[in-house]
Amino acid sequence: MNQPLISVIVPCYNVENQIDRCLKSLTEQTLDKNQYEIITINDASEDRTLDKLTQWEKKYPSLISVITYDENQKQGGARNQGIAIAKGEYIAFVDSDDFVNIHLYQEVKNIIDKHSYDEILIKGTNINHVKSDDISFVEKKMKTLEHSKSRQDLAVEHKRIENFFDYNLPSQGNNGNLFFTSHIYKKSLFTDNDIAFPVKYVYEDNYLTKVISLYIKDTYLIDEIFYFYCENLSSTVCASNNLHHLDRLAIELAVLEYYRLVGAFSLFKKKLEWPFVQNFYLNTLYILFTRFDKLPDIYNFMKEEVYKNFPDFAKNENYNKFTTQREKLLLELLKSGVDVSPDELKRIQIAYLKSIINSK
Repeated sequence: MNQPLISVIVPCYNVENQIDRCLKSLTEQTLDKNQYEIITINDASEDRTLDKLTQWEKKYPSLISVITYDENQKQGGARNQGIAIAKGEYIAFVDSDDFVNIHLYQEVKNIIDKHSYDEILIKGTNINHVKSDDISFVEKKMKTLEHSKSRQDLAVEHKRIENFFDYNLPSQGNNGNLFFTSHIYKKSLFTDNDIAFPVKYVYEDNYLTKVISLYIKDTYLIDEIFYFYCENLSSTVCASNNLHHLDRLAIELAVLEYYRLVGAFSLFKKKLEWPFVQNFYLNTLYILFTRFDKLPDIYNFMKEEVYKNFPDFAKNENYNKFTTQREKLLLELLKSGVDVSPDELKRIQIAYLKSIINSK
């Protein structure tokens, strides 16, 4: 087999009912099969996932390889294992319950042939939000490569690291559908800079995208839907009363630790400040209030970490840009610096949920 251009890494955990659709979309790519490989990682599945993967490997022995583990590594650990054995110049990640347009990787090759970008971004949509009578939209996108008239591919050169923080990708289309963006990276970004996903944590993408951004020189955005994201309501990140939601706190702190390790924290402190307050504090409280019956006693820890890392957060220019009253109240609570007991936090949760109901 010739050295592939793209290595597609597919972590798999208990997806016996979804993996066929995923691998069908990957094996039917219009790109020459000598140009890419599919690395599947059975991450200690407890159903028939491994059997399914083995069947696919037997059908496409030169295209698909299967790695299996007895201990669950979660997405980050499984992806790290795939990266370690990947032969491609580029690394693509596809979740096992998602699928892609069969022309995706030929499109990526066309782009790479013109310029060797560090990163290529692919827009996608959550098909759970596609109405049943519009399912032909998905089928059409799977079968053909018809670009919309509004398509505007975008190449961005990051001449200095600071530029990354000033470049915001579009997150909403003209029709109001939210987009999920998939990343394809040069493998050398991982190997040359010793970058890996966090192991045995969820929200691993939150870490990777912020850390690897330090090394990306240029990006190409394919402003067209090629990736179909399927929200799994039984997954860890959607589950209720699951303490793995607190992994997002460890992930955000790990990002700051990495920036400090490589000497980038002081350089980009103001750029890092507001995303940290938003992800570490506001977004986490939203998840706690909407997905937990009994709240973990975590508020005072969150408050202390914000003040320890960004003591002047209230002076940030973005502080007053939030539109909802509940966000402003949470920020004012943080600004006050007071400790909050579990009983007090429960009362705040009740008021928060009422405000959501009343706003609908």
